[in-house]
Amino acid sequence: ATSSSCPRHEEHRIKSMPPSIAHDVRVGGSLSASGLAGVAPELSLGVGKPGIFEFRFGTKSPQKKMRIFYYLPAFWSVSTPVLFVMHGVKRDADKYFSKMMRKDLPNKYGFALLCPEFSLDVFPSRSGYNSGNVFRKENTNFPNDRADWGFSAVESVFDHYLSATGSGVSGYHIYGHSAGAQFVHRHLAFIGADDRPLRVIRAVAANAGFYTEPSLDIQFPFGFGGAEAVFDVDDLKKYLQAPLTIVLGERDDDTGHKHLNRSERAMRQGPHRLARGQHFFEAGEARARELGVPFGWALHFVPGVGHSDSRMGRAAMQFLFPHHADVAATSAAGAGGEEEPGLSDSDSESGTGSGEVSGE
Repeated sequence: ATSSSCPRHEEHRIKSMPPSIAHDVRVGGSLSASGLAGVAPELSLGVGKPGIFEFRFGTKSPQKKMRIFYYLPAFWSVSTPVLFVMHGVKRDADKYFSKMMRKDLPNKYGFALLCPEFSLDVFPSRSGYNSGNVFRKENTNFPNDRADWGFSAVESVFDHYLSATGSGVSGYHIYGHSAGAQFVHRHLAFIGADDRPLRVIRAVAANAGFYTEPSLDIQFPFGFGGAEAVFDVDDLKKYLQAPLTIVLGERDDDTGHKHLNRSERAMRQGPHRLARGQHFFEAGEARARELGVPFGWALHFVPGVGHSDSRMGRAAMQFLFPHHADVAATSAAGAGGEEEPGLSDSDSESGTGSGEVSGE
């Protein structure tokens, strides 16, 4: 689903949300931002009702803009954790938001939910979303200003959330599936580079199509080769110690999936997404041992699940918020395991830009 600023399309997207959400949606004040600019005075994030606000960022004119779907649970306090959920290449943040809300996950696991929308209108290529817009068309000879990174946009949205709500949390959690998982694991690498503080408490990347391996010799986006201007060996050491959890569906092993990236470099990581996730984790473990740093990553498998965001998203909650897992399991007992009507159990991702590698 391609985003658009067209009023008719906007109306369609709102109406496509569950009825219990659609009638509560309000568009908040625009956040006129440049880098880490302050919150617009008119912005107010309500508690207990879903909403949307518009956010602008970057050095270019006009600035890039995105919608942020949000929900603050009724029991919200200044210590309530924050979770960013990153959509797939279809750029359907509204559907990811709806899935979380249908299962009442923010209330069950006790977090404020933020779903940024990197629309195809504003971020038409894979480099602009999956790879965080660090380089123009993933070409390391043309780095973008840090303020124009998609990764920096997440940081700025978090700062605006803190200002708008008065929250006292020091960091955030982040989850992504498929193309969103590509964003998440690269976000964790680049956002803490150059001795900058890493505010990610826990990152979960589920079923990515391929990975940026922890190597300075493999060319970006399959490794960090050529990215030395923004990512060096010290940044790599920091990344290997970061709180990254790889979650893989045990049935995400379709070698013939129509959207699977089959480029030569991607195939070196494995024949399918399951194998590539295992390869990435093992490569990180070996690299940490080689560099003599503690290894901070974790790897988990979800039995009986393939390339499904809705099922992987629910499974990821126990790794993002382990202290709430028992409470959530108790409250969900007897609720059944049916999928919501109208929501696909598959979230296959693909997307290319000129000069970029094809496939998710």
